[in-house]
Amino acid sequence: MKYDAVIEPTREGWGGTVSGLPILGVGDTVEETLQDLAAAAAFYVELMTEDNQPIPPPAPYETPLEPGGRILPQAITVEIPALAP
Repeated sequence: MKYDAVIEPTREGWGGTVSGLPILGVGDTVEETLQDLAAAAAFYVELMTEDNQPIPPPAPYETPLEPGGRILPQAITVEIPALAP
């Protein structure tokens, strides 16, 4: 399942969120931030699955980008664990 991640520069590196999931990620580089977001999203989905809670469907990033490309939308893939019967 793919979710849109939005990252932007911070004073210490990069920070980001995943549209539709209540998670944050940080890193020194764009790639590190995307990896942190993917790990946080996978952990969130795992917890929701363990509690038999619905996993929010992917929500596209809908906020207009800032001029100059400061915000970088990226698609990340989150693997949804199989639900136990």
